[in-house]
Order: sequence, then structure tokens, then C-alpha cells
Amino acid sequence: MASRYVQALENVTIETLATVPGLLPVEVVRQAVKEVENEVQRDAQGVGTVDLEGTRRQVLAQPIYRQRLAQADQLEAQGKATLQDIAGMGGLKKLMYDTKGMTQEANTQLSQAKAERDQVLQAVERSPEMQAAQAAAAEAVRKRQQVGATIGELGQLVPRAERGQALFDRPDHIYRVPETVGRVADKARAIASHGVKGMPAADIERLTIKALDVAWKAPESQNEFQVRVSRFVVPAEQRQLQGKAQARNQDRGPRSVAYPLESNQK
Repeated sequence: MASRYVQALENVTIETLATVPGLLPVEVVRQAVKEVENEVQRDAQGVGTVDLEGTRRQVLAQPIYRQRLAQADQLEAQGKATLQDIAGMGGLKKLMYDTKGMTQEANTQLSQAKAERDQVLQAVERSPEMQAAQAAAAEAVRKRQQVGATIGELGQLVPRAERGQALFDRPDHIYRVPETVGRVADKARAIASHGVKGMPAADIERLTIKALDVAWKAPESQNEFQVRVSRFVVPAEQRQLQGKAQARNQDRGPRSVAYPLESNQK
């Protein structure tokens, strides 16, 4: 009985498993969610941290940047020394020297030193090493956020199965299944043979009949959109209702509308 059920599931698409309730036992969904969650957490452990400051120090240690920073330090030291000399001068000595010009030159040296450091830091940030490190850091952040979102999505699937709902409530205009739901549905189908062991034969037979009912057949059209739509198979009862609705719409057909003739006479 379990073998028949597993064979029937082979012809059920992931899209149908995700959107039609009652095809997978709750215990199988629970086990599949647990296994996928373990896989996600293992992947998360491989996401390391990127030492941006360490990379920045390594780039700054390159000779070209060390030389430019040394020049900036020299300019700054000269400017500060000049300002200190002016501050230590007495009133008479200040009259003897062009302290205004000296102060202006010292401030220029300080400004040049600051500008040189800023240019060095900007060059470091634009360096290939820093660009690669920043990209790796952004990717690590994205992966950690994705792991958190996936764990949150996984936490919603078992309660849905316990309430008799489909794993994914698909809107009418969407013909795809979220990646997390697809992984769980695929995992559940893979472990179904072990998950139904110990279940009553009548329950397994009911699952098998439902799986046979929603088996997928590739459409004759090779249009990509039509193939994607066809993978969402609905149960026979729903197909009958859809067929009746389509028949009613065809019976109605386009109807002509009679408009009253306008009269110019009162």
C-alpha cells in the first residue's frame, strides 16, 4: 500500500503538492520541515564574517599609501610646530616676524595634510581588495537575512498542514511556488515511503486515491506559460465546477443590445 502511494506521488508535481491539501500526511510535512530547517542552519554556519577593518589595514600598509601618509604626517607636523612657535612668541617678537603669513602657511599645511589623508582613504575604499571585501560582507548579510526569512516561512507550514490547509495559498495570478515551500514539498515526497509506515491502510489508500486524482500530464502545447500553468492540478471536484462554469459562460455567449431609436420630434 505504501509503495502504491509513493508511485502515485511520482506523477504529482511540486506545485500540486504545495497547493492541494491532504496529499501529504502531517507527520511527513513535519519531518520534511525539520530536515529542510537543518539544511538551512548548516548552510548558515558556513556564512562567515568579513573583516573589513583588517582588509583596510592591509591595503593601507602598501608602500604607495604608506609614503603618502608619511608626507601628510610631515606636513601636519610642520604646521603644528609653526603654530606652536607663534603661540610662544612675545609681543615684540611677533612684531619682528610676519606671524600672519606664518599662520596662513601653517594652516595651509594642515589643510593639505588632511586632504591628502582623505584622498588616501578614498583610494583605499576604491581599491580592488576593499571592493571585494565589501561585496563579500554584503553577500554575508544577505545570506543571513535570507536564512532568517526561510526559518520564518518554515515555521508556518506545519500549522497549515495541521489545520488541513495547503502549504501555499496561491493567488490566482501567480503560477509559481515559493522556494521554501517547494523544498519542503520535494523533501516530503522523497521521505513519504518512510513517513507513512504505521499508518492505517485505509488512510494510505485515501492518500493514494487523491494522489492519482491530481496526477499531472504534460500538455500538448510546448508554450512555457501553458506548461507552467498546467502543473497546478486541482482535484476532480474542483475541475468539474470549473468545467460547469466554463460551459455556462459559453452558453451565454455574446448578446446583442438593442438601443432605442432617437427621435428628433417632440
